[in-house]
Amino acid sequence: MHRVEIDAGGRSNAGLREHAGGEGVTVVGEARNVGVKIKRAVDRQKRAQARGWQPFDQNAAIVLVAVLDLFKLVAAVEGWALGGGFEMALGCDLIVAAEDAKFGLPEVKRGLIAGEGGVIRLPQRIPFHVAMTVLLTGEPLSAVDAKQYGLVKELSATGAALAGAHELARRIAGNAPLALAKVKQILRETQGLNDAEAFKRQAQDAHSLLSTEDAREGALAFVEKRAPVWRGR
Repeated sequence: MHRVEIDAGGRSNAGLREHAGGEGVTVVGEARNVGVKIKRAVDRQKRAQARGWQPFDQNAAIVLVAVLDLFKLVAAVEGWALGGGFEMALGCDLIVAAEDAKFGLPEVKRGLIAGEGGVIRLPQRIPFHVAMTVLLTGEPLSAVDAKQYGLVKELSATGAALAGAHELARRIAGNAPLALAKVKQILRETQGLNDAEAFKRQAQDAHSLLSTEDAREGALAFVEKRAPVWRGR
């Protein structure tokens, strides 16, 4: 299990790449007071325009998605997760947040949009009109409300989100890694398909697990009434 710190300045992507070969469940570290640094963003934009470059990296969101899809990710959020910090959390599979944490996408207040996943992912995670309120007003969403809408998996006491994320990650890591990977793959591949197409695609992916050592180990461990020892093959 790895811990990767979120960095609002973009260094988190490098950290994720460093762990791209790791196994198990990754806990993305506490998102404390993260978000878009408006002055820094404006300075970068001015420098880019002075050099004749595009003001924003058009590939940034694509790289983020590709890196995140390598992991089974749990985010731990303390304090304010704004802008990029919230978008990093939205890219995770599960979120554990302190009960006084807040999420927000305030980019519209500065003439920008939440273009690294906020606009696209938030309406997929919570009710449409709630997501639209957050996106159009730029006002924050409390962790308590986020839990009510299903965005946050678990609430923790202030300062205990990371410990809660580690505990949730340990529960996930106790399961077969190939099966976990297939669950994520099937979820991605069947989005937007009708039931017939989705079940057909699922059958193809699920069938490949039957001949794995882990599948045999799972059945044997059940019969022998012991914890399975996963090999990832």
